[in-house]
Amino acid sequence: MTTAQRTRSRIYQGKDVDMLAACSTIIDNALANQDFLASKRVIWAPPFFETLKKRIDGDFRKYLGVGTKAGKTGKTAQPRITKVIVTIQAQAMINLAEAKVQIEEDFKFDRERRDFILKELGFITYYKRARAKDQKALAQLLYRFKSGLTLDMQNEIIRKGTSADTIARIVAYADLLAATDVPRDAFGSSKKAITDEAIMEFNEVYNEVISIAKIAHTFFKGNTAIQDGFSYNNIRGKLNIAAKVKSKVDAGAKTKQATGKKRGRKPKIAG
Repeated sequence: MTTAQRTRSRIYQGKDVDMLAACSTIIDNALANQDFLASKRVIWAPPFFETLKKRIDGDFRKYLGVGTKAGKTGKTAQPRITKVIVTIQAQAMINLAEAKVQIEEDFKFDRERRDFILKELGFITYYKRARAKDQKALAQLLYRFKSGLTLDMQNEIIRKGTSADTIARIVAYADLLAATDVPRDAFGSSKKAITDEAIMEFNEVYNEVISIAKIAHTFFKGNTAIQDGFSYNNIRGKLNIAAKVKSKVDAGAKTKQATGKKRGRKPKIAG
């Protein structure tokens, strides 16, 4: 096998966009736990993860022609997020309600700490509107919950009595929404030709992120909720779920639209 042939061989499973999205999510989780990780591994001090995150975002744009959270895809991202929200809304609200009431009761004798946690996790700002079935508020609440949940805070909440599984489920919903920031068309075959340069870059990114994930997974031994955030296969599985959900919803919408057009068709007038 020649060197050229080796460069064209992907070392990861799944589509290119799935791999980059999974790696991006892993780095998001690393950023959320950056202080702890940097204390265990000095070379991970800022701006290590920020730099890698920018590299992945750049690969999305340069090699796949896919925008990330900002830019041209901003106008179309919200409808796709809304479709996924519809499928998770009921169960997500159950888990959020369970977490909220437990935090309120477990910290009722320390009101300052209770209010701080509820604020950092988004409950004070978004929960009331999310409970009233405001989909945008639910999305914001899930994102805020994940970004505001530090390792110390999570352990504190769990020690007080809230199940780690409940917290993990809420974070999983946030990850599922994060996956929808990748346009649906990108889950199919890419219109942009994938060059040897692109595959080499993808392999390098995958190798680096997988090493980070394996080490971080070990650092968080005993904390399965956080460990799941460093599992490539676990995250890629969620991306596949997101893609299937969007595909089914879009297919249903197209069928409904086609049916509506047929019903609204005017009869031909002879003559």
